[in-house]
Parts: sequence; structure tokens; C-alpha cells
Amino acid sequence: MRKNLFDVFEGLNLSPDLHEYFKDSQVSSVVMSRQQGMVKINLVLNTIVHPKFIQALEEAIYAFLGYPDSMAVTVVESYELTFQLTFKDLYAIYEDSLMHTVKKHNPICFATLKEGSVKVGDNALVYSIPVTGYTYINNYKIEDLIIQVFKEKFGIDIDVEFLRDDENNQVYEEFIRNRDMEQKNLLKKHARTHQQEEKTVVKEEDITKETYENLVFGKKPATGEITKIKNFDEDTTYANVDIDVISKPDTRELRGGKMLMKFDVTDYTDSLTCKMFVEREDFDNVSGEVKKGKTLRMRGLYKFDDFDKQRAFMVNSVEKVDVDLRIRRKDNAEEKRVELHLHTQMSDMDGMIHAKDAVKQALKWGIRPSRLPIMVLCSLFRKHSMRFMGMISRLSTESRRILSMMSVPLSILTGDRILTGFTLFLILRRPDSGLTRIR
Repeated sequence: MRKNLFDVFEGLNLSPDLHEYFKDSQVSSVVMSRQQGMVKINLVLNTIVHPKFIQALEEAIYAFLGYPDSMAVTVVESYELTFQLTFKDLYAIYEDSLMHTVKKHNPICFATLKEGSVKVGDNALVYSIPVTGYTYINNYKIEDLIIQVFKEKFGIDIDVEFLRDDENNQVYEEFIRNRDMEQKNLLKKHARTHQQEEKTVVKEEDITKETYENLVFGKKPATGEITKIKNFDEDTTYANVDIDVISKPDTRELRGGKMLMKFDVTDYTDSLTCKMFVEREDFDNVSGEVKKGKTLRMRGLYKFDDFDKQRAFMVNSVEKVDVDLRIRRKDNAEEKRVELHLHTQMSDMDGMIHAKDAVKQALKWGIRPSRLPIMVLCSLFRKHSMRFMGMISRLSTESRRILSMMSVPLSILTGDRILTGFTLFLILRRPDSGLTRIR
């Protein structure tokens, strides 16, 4: 038994354009599979609708259902048209939607079809394919995909054939074979790399009272696999990510009363832009936790943002987590590495690191202060040299002129604490008495 879409999802809020497309649509069945993490809605339409509007309907239903965790909404459309069309007219109307499906399946096959031409017969499609893509498109059985689409969407059986423009071009054919072989090898290597990556999965039984206490935004903590940002692609929809916030959130109040927060994040494999729509009464609490430098776990929808004209991560939940996302280098050698040459910010155009950060990192690696590079030591001396100006001014002109080396200031104030165990040494050569150390 079929029901109108708006009777099944009573109160579903759609834009006027979307409402016009789906006002007469009928739901033939709704299937929910927790194992597959999917709600499947079979929808019967009486007019042809582009897949991008089907995707917009999926997102609206997902929001209507309250953004269920670990579940995705899929709408499978079929057509019972209220008017008769020849197959040629039907293909002319549906071609853009068909190409959208092919592009989602394989972008290279889509580009190959767009480069060629098509002849439409009685329930038959004959594509003329450039020689550079003929073998490739046959390997991926795109004709089976096109036949399946027309069978499932319209209930008609068609024939699809691909013809090569140049039957005698053996050079191109060899090129295609070699390219396909290289691509398959790269895909296998890529698959092996991903299999070796350590995956983090949050299970329902891992959720504790403390997890809910750390929940900053949303109704439920994230569950499921934690995805690396570098693995996001056009097929990515709902995902969980562990991130560091790397920009100060840009906030503004919307006409509906909600607050929009927009900020950039990274997991050190890649970065992306996030958006959050926060109720006004929750904004102070959320903005106090979602700020630059914070480490958070977020769940949301990765989609194309029509306002910014780029993909963005629409955040549904945020929780505080105590994890270090950086890959920290360690020096585990018994005999520690010694950098003989290292520039800092004090060297114009030659270095980026701050001198005190270089010292801190050296201490973490277990490097003795006496082995720090001279460039770092001189930078620290220059930064803190005011306290030593009186001492240096008392030196003779000749001593100051023959200054040969400056070593490490080992007692240097760094913010709210002191790196202890360091002493400033100035090694001066005096022609009348050899070397003198002034401490």
C-alpha cells in the first residue's frame, strides 16, 4: 500500500522548490537496517527529478528524523509517468540524470561518454567512444549500469552498445592497456596502505557517563569508526572525526535566532571547514569549548554547502576528548642525534622555529644543553641580551672586538617558568693573556 510522502513523514519541512518536485510522490516501502546502518525509502514519482534533488530530500528526511547516529537515509526513486514518451524523448529528458549516476560510479567513464556521441533508437543506445577511452569503459561494464538504471527507474529493457571511433589505432590500444595496468597496481597499493592503517572504532558499550559529561553539543556522543580527513571524498556523507581546531570560530546570529559558528579543523592528515548551528541559549557553553587549540571529536554530514559554494562539514555533535593527534617524533637512540646546524626565527629567511621551542624539543629528546646548535644559542642570547648589556659594556674595546664565540644561556625565562641548569658563557680571546671566560 502506497502513501503520500508527506503523510508518511508528517511535518517534513522542504523548501518550496523541493516541495513542488515531491508533492505527489508516493512511498511504496520504508526499510530500516541497523546492521547496514541505513534507512531505505522506496519512492514512486510521476515526473522526472534530477538526482541532486533526491539527495536534498535525503538530507531533509535525515534532519527530520533527528540526525540518527550511525544511520544514513537513502531514497530509491522509480517512475510512473502520467504522460507517454518515446524512448528518444525519455532519454533527452533523463540524460543529465543518467550522466550524474555514471559520474558518481566512475568519473573517468563519465568524461569518456561526454567526449563521445550517442545515437538513440527503439529502446537502444549506441555510443561512439574515443579510442583513448574505449577499452577503459568496456572494462568497467558501464553498459550494464545504464541497462540497470532504465530497468529499475522506468521498468523498460534496453540495449546498450559502445563503438570505437578508430578501429585500427593499435598504439592507443596499447597505451590504454598499460595505463589500466598501472592504475590497478596503484589501487592495490592504496588498498594495502589503508588496510595497514590503525582504525579507531567507538562502540556503544564504550559510551559511559563520563562520555555524556564531555558532550558539548548535540544529543548523543559519536559512535562508529573515526575517519581520517584525508579519506574524505565525494561519496563521504556522515562521519566521525577527531580534530584540533586551528582557527578562531567566526560567529554570527541568524534570522531564526540560532548562532552560526564557522571554523577550520585538522587531524594532521588534511583539514576542512566546519559549520555549526547552535541554539542561542546554548551558545555561551558551546563557544567556550569550541575554540582554537581545542581537541574535539565531532560527528556530522560532509556535503556541498550552497552558500559558500564548497564542501563543508555540518556538525551534529561535539565532545571533548583527551587524545594527541600529532605524530610525535622520538629520539630513542642511546647516543642522541646532534644537530650541528639549525637556524631559528632570528636568522632572516633561513629558519622558522622559535629558539625556545627548539630548546624545549631538544630537552624532550634528551639532548644535553651543551650540544645545542650555536645558531639556537646565539638567538636565545640575542633575545635576552639586555640583562647582560651592563657586563659586556664593562669589557675593553679590544675584548669586545675579538669576541670569538657565544655559548648557551642555560637559565632563561620562558613565559611562566624557567629552564634551569643553563649558564651564559662568553668566550673571549685576549691577546695578552689567552682565553678568558667571563660568567
